[in-house]
Amino acid sequence: MAVFGDPDASEFEALIERSCTICGGEAVAYWVGSGTIKVCERCALEVLPKLCADVTLRGKRLGLSRDRARVDEALDRMRIAFLEAAVTNLSRPRTSEWTGPISRST
Repeated sequence: MAVFGDPDASEFEALIERSCTICGGEAVAYWVGSGTIKVCERCALEVLPKLCADVTLRGKRLGLSRDRARVDEALDRMRIAFLEAAVTNLSRPRTSEWTGPISRST
């Protein structure tokens, strides 16, 4: 994952159209895999988690306690992935001052 405007990002980002893949708004981050997924802050924080819930609970319902266990396992996996990405991001030295997207206060 990379954030648009990060001075440490590759020159590749200049080639990427900066519209969110989900809503069409201004993307602030992107992921390059077999294609490029670009997201705005709102979609990253509010829409993608809903997609994760849909994936977690797809298919046949297994009963409340077993479905709850599926949700708990998915949340644990997402928490680990989130924390790994945060630690990786925080451990990278910045080559210059960068002011990225600021989350809104709730």
